Parts: sequence; structure tokens; C-alpha cells
Amino acid sequence: MPPEVSVVVVNRNRRRELAACLRSLQRQSVAHELVVVDNASDDGSVEMVEREFPHARVLKLGVNTGAARGRNLGVRAASGEFIAFIDSDAVAHPAWLEELLRAMRSEPEAAVCGSKVVWDSTVVHAGGRFTPVGAGVDVALGERDSEAVSRRCYSAFACWAGAMVRRSAYESLGGLDEWFFVYHEEPDFCYRAWIAGWKVLYVPTSVVYHPLPAGSSPFRVYMCQRNRLGMVLKNYQLPGVLTGMVLNLAYSVLLLSKYLLRSPGCAFAVLRGYASVVASLGELLSGRRRVQGMRRLEDRQLRELGLMLSFEETLAEMRRLRRAGL
Repeated sequence: MPPEVSVVVVNRNRRRELAACLRSLQRQSVAHELVVVDNASDDGSVEMVEREFPHARVLKLGVNTGAARGRNLGVRAASGEFIAFIDSDAVAHPAWLEELLRAMRSEPEAAVCGSKVVWDSTVVHAGGRFTPVGAGVDVALGERDSEAVSRRCYSAFACWAGAMVRRSAYESLGGLDEWFFVYHEEPDFCYRAWIAGWKVLYVPTSVVYHPLPAGSSPFRVYMCQRNRLGMVLKNYQLPGVLTGMVLNLAYSVLLLSKYLLRSPGCAFAVLRGYASVVASLGELLSGRRRVQGMRRLEDRQLRELGLMLSFEETLAEMRRLRRAGL
């Protein structure tokens, strides 16, 4: 009989953190199948898993396929009705899986249930909101953990450093879009879930511990730039596409002025993001046809549900994060 729950962990060169992650999974109160997808690590990660966690199924990939494809491959290899994801540098509270599974069982329309993600009592993710520029905003990022972020509620998206998906929803939505490679693949999936009639739930009683986001690097700037644009072009309805592209252009000018003297590599990455989107336009437009064909909920309704921030709210959040140094 196949397990009810499978856990998928995607790893690349995080042997020490991965060991801590897998030890935390051994302490879970829910029995589960474990699948570790290794994206061509060369630090001994695979050997460590095979030696210390022989119950895990390991998929050894010859190249770094990125987070999106790695998770898709993990889901295909798993057999559970519910698939939980945890980042290889995260540690799960012992009740992490139990709380996610309880929420899934109580909400049959939930495609995704997301955990509260914290680090040293600082919030990394307490639910999320979509923005007009295509980025996802993590609620309360950088703030102290508190009762204010400890109530279960619907969320635009979940952070898959700790989350659970319903297999039937995952398969009906086509899984993660591998074009995103890494960053923004979770908001993209959850956006598709919402407009197709599913729901996303924030479950604060399910907790994982994961470091705050790393600072800017040319790779991160490039991926975030292209993926924001791709999110807008592929998913948003036409008025949102026009608004989103104009706002992204203005935001890109700000990024260029910020990076030009301080970090020329990051400045070039902003331009590379646009070039990548132009090169991928055919693929993005094909994806757009599929997304719009499954639509049951309008972007207007996402705003009415409080799942998408206005331009003014997005600006206020950006200013808050800048003051917090994030």
C-alpha cells in the first residue's frame, strides 16, 4: 500500500545542512516516504545520504536541473497522495508534517498548504501576496514572530522551503513550470492554482526553520528579473500585463541606477533578464494560452480576496524591506 505522505528534498552541495534537515524528518510524528533529489552535488551529499539515511530514495542527477525540475522529478518518483517539500538547508519542527496533513484533510479544496518559516524568531514567510510586478511578497518578512502571524488563513502563495501539495492538484495544474528554474516558481504555481479554482492555505502551526534570503548576486538578480517578467507575461490578464511591464521597466531603471557603480555584474544581470524573456517569448506565450484556458477566477477577484497587492501597497512593502536591509 503506497504511503499517504511523501517528502521531497532537492539538494545541491549542502551536505552538512542536508544531514540536519534529514535528521529533523526522522523526528516527524507522521510516517512518510523520503525522496532526495540531488542536483549534481560534488561535496559528498549523495554518499552521506546513502550511508546515514539508507531508507531514503535518492535521485542522482548528472546536471543541476534547478529547483523547479528537481521538485517535479521528485514528485514523479514519489507515491504519496500528499507531497511535502522542504529545502535542504531547512529544519522541520517535529509536528511539521502532522500539521500540514491535518490542514490538507480539513480543506479538500486546498492545492497547497504552506508552513510558517522562521529563523532565530524572525519571520521569513508567514503567507504571501502577489504584486503587480510579478514578484511574490512574503508577509512579515524580517519581522519578529508574533501572534499577528499565527492565525491560519488563505494565502496567495506558500514558500516551498516548507509546504505540502495535493497530488491531484499538482498533476492537474501540470506541476511546477520548469522555465522558472529557481525563484518565483512557487508563486507561479500557486497563482495557477487560485485561478483554476483551488485554494492555498497558510498553516502557522506547521513550522520550519530556514535562513533569511541571501543578498544580491548577479545570478539571483538575473533570475528574479527574468522570472518577474515571465510571471506577468504568462499569467496576468491583459490590463495586468500592460501595467506590470510598465512598472517593471521603471523598477529596472531603479535597479540599474543602484547597481551600475556598486555592482556592474548585477547591473548587467538586469539587462540579461530582459534578453532571456525576449528569447523565451514563444514558450511564454504558449504557456500563457494554457494558463488563460484554465482560468475560473479573474485577477480582479484575486485583488478583492486580498491576495494581490496594489501598486501603492507594493511600494510601501518595498520601502519597509529596504529599511530592514532585506
